[in-house]
Amino acid sequence: MTRPQVSRHLRVLRDLGLARVERSGRYAHYRLDLAVVGRIGHDLATALQF
Repeated sequence: MTRPQVSRHLRVLRDLGLARVERSGRYAHYRLDLAVVGRIGHDLATALQF
């Protein structure tokens, strides 16, 4: 995967609220927002029960 592709994917995750970004100089460090990701799993499991 090229750097621009990775950047686009990370931007989508950030825009959806699934990832957080911390900037340090010219670097950006991304991490998943585990609370949001966990909620998606819970919401999906709940929806599949009906």
